[in-house]
Amino acid sequence: MSSLFWIICWDYGFFPITSTTEEAIIEALRKQFIGQKIGISDIGRYLEKIPVIIGGAKQSFSAHLERVDPPTTFTVDTHTIFRVSSEKDFNKPSLVQGDSILEPLPTAELDELVTFQITFNPQKLDFYYMEIYKSLVGIPKEEILLEVISLLTPFEKKEKWSQQYYQTVLPALLTTASKAPVIVFGGDPGTGKTALATSMGVALAQKLGEKVHFKHLGLMMRGMGYQGRASSMIVKLFEQVKKDYIKHKEPIILFFDEAEAIVGSREQTDSSSGAQENLAIVDSIIIGVDSLRKGLQARVVALFATNLTKRIDPALLRRSYYYQFKRPDEKARQMLFESSLQGMKFNKYDIDRLVEATKPKTIDGKEIAFTPSDIVELIISRALNEAIQANQPVSVESLLSFCQKTTPTGALL
Repeated sequence: MSSLFWIICWDYGFFPITSTTEEAIIEALRKQFIGQKIGISDIGRYLEKIPVIIGGAKQSFSAHLERVDPPTTFTVDTHTIFRVSSEKDFNKPSLVQGDSILEPLPTAELDELVTFQITFNPQKLDFYYMEIYKSLVGIPKEEILLEVISLLTPFEKKEKWSQQYYQTVLPALLTTASKAPVIVFGGDPGTGKTALATSMGVALAQKLGEKVHFKHLGLMMRGMGYQGRASSMIVKLFEQVKKDYIKHKEPIILFFDEAEAIVGSREQTDSSSGAQENLAIVDSIIIGVDSLRKGLQARVVALFATNLTKRIDPALLRRSYYYQFKRPDEKARQMLFESSLQGMKFNKYDIDRLVEATKPKTIDGKEIAFTPSDIVELIISRALNEAIQANQPVSVESLLSFCQKTTPTGALL
């Protein structure tokens, strides 16, 4: 379930966040955002002088958005959870959310990089993220999961295995161990890259039987007043990651979304100051991820997601394991509909009709396939909303109608 975390500040005086004040604050915030789309780009959004009744008297407060969970774009509805805290309460060690722990964001400069972080606990698996992970079909998520597990496996364990079966440390083991713990997800928008990255931690925690720390990193720094600071911030980030690992000795996943914004190809740069800054950022990240494996042998994996693989620096791609996220074929669409429409009593014939209705469309002479996001958010979601407003079950005719009306993502680019 989606949730928004707000830090509030009373415009006059101070009122503790009790059950009464919390209810009033949340209701006031909900009125502001019901029906609106919100995502990680809204983090930091500031609201002023929001009226609220406390103890029978009219008060007002200001608030800024601190976290969005999951860190994707969604429409705020009556099921969206609003969480609030005063500035005085925010520095507590941790905040429990569902079955996972929301960690306090870093302070000072690093809070401009780390937009969201969470710890997945194998003892209390987060149902919401597990459902997201299960819903992803038509992508090699199990293969990727095994790749991440391999990168997180201590070299000592691999060495012990090699000695057990070959009585030596295999040269191939040494060669593969030197590869940087970097994975790049490439593919069109809406193909599941971010959804997999943000939900994978819960599956990893279950497989490994230990806590997994996930950090979502915001990279839209250039052109926002950070020029000249970005590369040093990256260096500080990796220093902090090393400290965190030494402290907890638990796996850490670093997720860089929209990676082309910061690790763009150095071959395409010019001599401008912005281009030179880009070079420094790329170098800082490459050095950072390399150093995680060497010396410290830290169990840290860096994930990069991009819609524009060709713009990613080749030096980073050479050091990475690359996975291409494709638009779903017929089999994948069938799995997606079967999974998403569970409990709605649609038969095989209905599913087959929906699969046929979502085959690639020819637009301006170009064949364009639907993305998983198109099918779930633009077709199924709209059919659900229509049925709710009409107070009736979802019909296959309604779904087919939205299949016909919907234009696949990318067709208008």
